[in-house]
Amino acid sequence: MNLAARMGARKLLVDKCDALQKLPEQLGELCSLGNLQLLDLPSLTHLPESMQRLTSLRFLNLIECHVLTQLPESLGELSTLRTLWIQSCRGFKSLPSFIGRLTALEELLIRDNAELVGRCREGVGEDWHLVSHIPYLELLDGAD
Repeated sequence: MNLAARMGARKLLVDKCDALQKLPEQLGELCSLGNLQLLDLPSLTHLPESMQRLTSLRFLNLIECHVLTQLPESLGELSTLRTLWIQSCRGFKSLPSFIGRLTALEELLIRDNAELVGRCREGVGEDWHLVSHIPYLELLDGAD
């Protein structure tokens, strides 16, 4: 990670690492990182709290992180996050309360998680109050 931090990495893709259970705390050193994509990480259990230091992060994409159940509370401090995709991450049962504090969040996409999609449905979902401020909200439960 130190080399990537020194080089000012702007995009990081972590893809198809079956045994990866956690990302290193040094992830927070990538202060120029604007785009983080975590794809097909079936053993990833949590994200590091150091992500709060990713002050340039605008795009976070989580796809097929099956056992990941929550986002770190520290993500609530990211005033630059514009886009969050949670796709085929069936471990998520609800959204964290800090989603409502992400005032720069313009796009939230939730796919292939019927329970989470149901919680975010307009007017009726238990998490609707957390996402109602987001201009572009795409919810697809797999049956849509």
